[in-house]
Amino acid sequence: MVTLESFNAALKNQVTAVADQDNDEINAALQLISSTAANQDARNWLDKKSIKSEISARVGAAFAQISTVQTVAVDAQQAVADLTTSVSAQFGDVNASITEQSSAISRIDGYAAAAWSLTLSVNGYVTGIQLVNGGSGVSAFTVVADKFQIQLPGYNGNLPKAVFTVGTINGVASIGITANMYLDGVLTARMMNVGTLSAITANVGTLTAGVIQSSDGKGWSST
Repeated sequence: MVTLESFNAALKNQVTAVADQDNDEINAALQLISSTAANQDARNWLDKKSIKSEISARVGAAFAQISTVQTVAVDAQQAVADLTTSVSAQFGDVNASITEQSSAISRIDGYAAAAWSLTLSVNGYVTGIQLVNGGSGVSAFTVVADKFQIQLPGYNGNLPKAVFTVGTINGVASIGITANMYLDGVLTARMMNVGTLSAITANVGTLTAGVIQSSDGKGWSST
């Protein structure tokens, strides 16, 4: 017999196992790309070319810079391409920067991976997005931001709605969902804690309640 407790435990274990496996594979792809890019100078490439362009301006404590680095390298084992563009502005201790990086690697053993990231930093506070593709089943789209907003053109005064808001509750990283949600399918959850729950029909194994009464408050009731 499947109890609610066993179902909850199985669901949690399954979700955790899948998430951990995906994270391990994605992290492995990112580490490979990062280590290859970082060790370009140490590796004995058969052919390597790099172009760097930079413009900057400075007056007193004010400084602004735009730089681009393009690198391609190949040997008998692998091929690597990397493009990094950085835009930065600084006035004394106040600074802001945007860095975009695209990296691709292909190896003789059949492995290939690609990653792209856009990072924004303001006085050390970092946000951004990242795409990584390590092959079939190994991909991720990561957003680092306080809010995830979308906008339906022509509605809501063209003001975006925050679908997801990320923060902490009692020191635990949490996600808040602020939207009218319509699910075309089945919602499976380990726990639901709601102020009001409305349903046309309900199939409940065990129900614990303080008061159960009819919708108009005049019919049957049970306490």
